[in-house]
Amino acid sequence: MMNKIIKTNTLIFIFVAFMFCLSGTLYAQTNTSSVEILWEADSYTPPFYKGKALKSGPSTLSVTAMSHIYNETGSPIDASTLYYKWYLGSRVLGGISGIGQNHVSIATSLRDDTIGVDVLSNDRETTYAKANVIVTNTTPEVLLYYKNPLLGILFNSILSKNFPIKDREAELVAFPLYFDSNNNNSSKLIYTWSINNERVKSGDGENSVIFQKIGEVEDSIISISIKNKENVFQSTKSNFILSLSNEN
Repeated sequence: MMNKIIKTNTLIFIFVAFMFCLSGTLYAQTNTSSVEILWEADSYTPPFYKGKALKSGPSTLSVTAMSHIYNETGSPIDASTLYYKWYLGSRVLGGISGIGQNHVSIATSLRDDTIGVDVLSNDRETTYAKANVIVTNTTPEVLLYYKNPLLGILFNSILSKNFPIKDREAELVAFPLYFDSNNNNSSKLIYTWSINNERVKSGDGENSVIFQKIGEVEDSIISISIKNKENVFQSTKSNFILSLSNEN
């Protein structure tokens, strides 16, 4: 009889211990808090461009902390009730830190910058999660598109460094990439176009030019440079080889 009681108690103990371990495992899994930093620079990208705006020189970043925070019972905590402590490098950005401040704007320098955030309870007594991300400086670029006489600018196809066009005439449109500008014909952008080292067009916002086939010349070297006259750190130049045909 005594042996049965001992066996029964042993089984009960094992069952309770198993359930305790199981519940502890579930609690650990559901109580894992984390935060991820998403950012995008306040720089220009062409319509339908597949990629985010990157930082080139001193830029303003739009930064969001995607937090997944849980309390001691494993229940999620509303992101708007949490305190977000932002950093630029090791410097605390007190002006933008606060309760519910999970989306902020941060002005960065010419160098690569580290953006960091601590997610705390609203009384700042408990730190739930931390994260940081290195934002590297990027060289601005110029993208070139063909403007079809009937369809307009073909945004679905960025022109490569060597491209043929089956026509005796072609209008090319340049778009800045990662420049501090709201559009590609902004007066702050100075465009300079050249063909075979001879300047053909230059000026503020002069983002397009029409090239015509002359004689039997097959290939022409097209040069396009863009400078931001309000930001000395933003300029770029690219060369393309244009091949016009006798068709059409």
